[in-house]
Amino acid sequence: MIYYSDTPQGTPEWLAERCGLLTASNFATAMGKGETRKKLMHKLRAERRTGIVESGYKTPAMQRGNDLEPEARAVAAFELGVDIKEVGLATNGRWAGLGASLDGLIGDSVGWETKCPTQTTHDIYLWENRLPPRYKWQVYGQMMICELQAIWFMSYYPGDDNLLIKVERDEEAIAELQVGLMKFMSELDSMA
Repeated sequence: MIYYSDTPQGTPEWLAERCGLLTASNFATAMGKGETRKKLMHKLRAERRTGIVESGYKTPAMQRGNDLEPEARAVAAFELGVDIKEVGLATNGRWAGLGASLDGLIGDSVGWETKCPTQTTHDIYLWENRLPPRYKWQVYGQMMICELQAIWFMSYYPGDDNLLIKVERDEEAIAELQVGLMKFMSELDSMA
């Protein structure tokens, strides 16, 4: 069963809900190798042990994205002709220890994810006209946890064209993600 929290993203309460969870924004790191993956594992282990989430440093680019998200949501809703409902952290009883924070939900089966990158990065995304590879595991993870059929991915930069791509559910990619995440979670559990 999927549960969507109504706690606003970015609040201390939202951070507390995410404590010890591997969330979709970190799925690419969990699927990778090396020091970054190891640091993520230790971060989650520490959160599980202490019950404390360090909010971490928020770069100016991250803050800019947070500030622009409501504007981007309104533009996407207008362009798609839909209502985009804000949701908090999503968890699913089938996937213990995992979570996803969608930027929005369109009906019951479609999600919405936006990025508000720098002008140069946005231009690259427009030129490539596809889901940026760095967000592949985040988007498929959101589909997996929230049992969605698709995600609308948006790259938004005020005053420029928007990239709005519908990413359909891909069972092979999701199966690959499941294997990688279960391996990560097994290693994390063995550390505890």
